[in-house]
Amino acid sequence: MFGTEELRELVAKMVTAMREAPGVGLAAPQIGVSLQIIVLEDKPEYIRSMPPGKAEQMQRQPFELLVLCNPQLKAVGQAGARFYEGCLSVPGYQAAVDRYSTVEVNGFTPEGQPLRFQVSKGIDTFKP
Repeated sequence: MFGTEELRELVAKMVTAMREAPGVGLAAPQIGVSLQIIVLEDKPEYIRSMPPGKAEQMQRQPFELLVLCNPQLKAVGQAGARFYEGCLSVPGYQAAVDRYSTVEVNGFTPEGQPLRFQVSKGIDTFKP
């Protein structure tokens, strides 16, 4: 399926759904597709629209669109944080979510190229 028009169309549909919500992440099962694909993006305008100090408190940094196929995450260390997050699958729903401060991410681009990077306290530090 890597590199196919079908996958490109699915990713485009996911990105559109995420941005229209608006949200910062969407997984394929959230739109009824049983594949391990996620799209992530935190636009500067999303962060600017937050109340003063909230983005810093939540350790949010803007980052460009990232698409991961068959992602695998592995905690690096035990440090973590808890923040309230929304869910695009259940509009208006928010809950406190625990996340590790640093994770190693492995996956593939939609073209099938392997990706491996580490994220620490914000996806702005990723280096594909």
